[in-house]
Amino acid sequence: MKEITLARHTRITLGVALAFAAIIALIYLLAPQAHHKERQQTRITLDIVPVTHDRQRLLIQARGEAQPARQIPLVARVSGTVESLSAAFVDGGRVQAGDELLVLADEDYQLALARRRNDVSAANLHLQEVKAKARVAERVNGKNASAYARLVPHLHEARTRLEAAEAALESAELELARTRISAPFDGRLSSVAVRSGQVVNAGQLVASLYSADLLEVRLPVPESWLALLPLPDKGGVFESPVPVTLRARYAGDMRRWQGALVRSEGGLDRNQMMTLVAQVPATAGDITLEPGTWLEAEISGREVARVARLPQSVLGHDQRVWVVNGDGRLERRHVSVLYLNDEYVFIDRGLNEGDEVVLEGGLRLLEGTLVNAKRPWMPDDQVSALLP
Repeated sequence: MKEITLARHTRITLGVALAFAAIIALIYLLAPQAHHKERQQTRITLDIVPVTHDRQRLLIQARGEAQPARQIPLVARVSGTVESLSAAFVDGGRVQAGDELLVLADEDYQLALARRRNDVSAANLHLQEVKAKARVAERVNGKNASAYARLVPHLHEARTRLEAAEAALESAELELARTRISAPFDGRLSSVAVRSGQVVNAGQLVASLYSADLLEVRLPVPESWLALLPLPDKGGVFESPVPVTLRARYAGDMRRWQGALVRSEGGLDRNQMMTLVAQVPATAGDITLEPGTWLEAEISGREVARVARLPQSVLGHDQRVWVVNGDGRLERRHVSVLYLNDEYVFIDRGLNEGDEVVLEGGLRLLEGTLVNAKRPWMPDDQVSALLP
């Protein structure tokens, strides 16, 4: 009886195991199969610009302030009270060479001149008296007598006394003349510092005079840009004037004047900048150029045989650009920058003809990233032809 019970128990256990195994097999057979898909890389869309190399004449940009080419201080040479002033003796007044601008009271100088004239007359009378005595002494003592006996030293003293009196007279005449200040050349006045009735001292600045027909603009440029310009000679003077176009917003409109580089100032400053000096006639534009005008200059540089001009934004801070290669992937490339201004970068090495450069060179991207190149510069029908 016990054997029958054990056999039955064994059959039941075996049946359960077989059933469980069948269920597991059925679940395995009926389970949905996983579909393995290849992972697709994400593409990013970027604006690009094409690279073309051309022969170009570079325009070097610089900035500076217009200043008179010739400016001098007008200084009182003698002291006195301002007796009269010219009507043009005001800031901005236009004067001609020789115009009398200021007169100081001259009574004291007239009196000093009269005294000096009297001194000259007395010295001349003294000389004539000594000459007469010397002739008598030579007849009495003979020509072989000593120089003192013939009154030679006395004659010398009389002559030098007259020369000193005449020099003093000339000085008095100069001081009298200096009570009147005249314009040494045509120009305009600035920094007028005296008024009628005012007492001025010798050496005091009364005004400044500048030439209004020719102005100069000092233009600092980096030392590296000098390779793009004709170099001045050893004296700092350009053999041939280098054309310069000057621009400024004046009286509500953008104005232009034409000038030329004429010289460079010696040495580099601590920022490795060289200062070039441009001269421009005040009337070399559609309106008169005034001193103090802040100008933007375009200097005509030398012609470069092969250079790529691209928007300034393509250049990253590391002097490299993003290039989309033939596989449509990003590539970081170092380039040689010949010149850089506010709008464009001029690259002479590092890029090939037809390369496509990402417009925003400062983006933080990974090399090898796939790119959908957006060509805003190309017509839509040409863009469609490039698509797969």
